[in-house]
Amino acid sequence: MLNQLAVQNNGVSQFLATANFSQVMGDFYTQIQDPVLLAPVATFDRPDIQNIHPLPLMGLFAGQQLAIVGRYDEPGPVNLHLEGSASGQVVSFDYPIDLTGEFDEDRTFIPKVWAQKAMPHC
Repeated sequence: MLNQLAVQNNGVSQFLATANFSQVMGDFYTQIQDPVLLAPVATFDRPDIQNIHPLPLMGLFAGQQLAIVGRYDEPGPVNLHLEGSASGQVVSFDYPIDLTGEFDEDRTFIPKVWAQKAMPHC
């Protein structure tokens, strides 16, 4: 529940388990002190990109990855534009992506990732 609250409020969470508390908290503070992108919004330069998950996107902090999944009708190049804020400034990033239209045995995990992002509580 606490992790879900963090995600829904553009935050990040850290699980302690049996780890060294001071080390984990120190690493956590180092991670969150300089956010890379808060309240990110993703847009694509093609209208056929749909069913984007997760929504809303989580804030991005140093050392983290942001996984965005969705569906598209036509394979080919697309530009992902991410915009948000960091240190009180508007920041944006553009990433050219080539969406494949061919079956690749090394990428059979992708539908499972999409399903996990699209239905996180199942």
